[in-house]
Amino acid sequence: MLLSGWEVTDGLERERRSILSSQVWIKVRFISDDTNRLKSMSQARMISAQEKAGAMVIALIVMLALTNGSIYFLSTRSIVRAQKALRESEERIKSRWPRKR
Repeated sequence: MLLSGWEVTDGLERERRSILSSQVWIKVRFISDDTNRLKSMSQARMISAQEKAGAMVIALIVMLALTNGSIYFLSTRSIVRAQKALRESEERIKSRWPRKR
């Protein structure tokens, strides 16, 4: 059977289109796979960042509570010492200058 020029060209064109479509399909699959892989990586990174941020917030709250407690303790001690010094000063003044009646 002899093939005419048109039949050979038509068959080559179909083969070329088939190859091109399979190459496009393979590239689409690669891009889709890469996109899914990047999505899962970015989700894992976001979860990790959220966990780190949560830990940092808890650490900052603890530090704030300790700082607040220290300030309260030190200021309370200072006030108690100042009140004690004031009472002692008042007693010294009263002992040096007794009241006249």
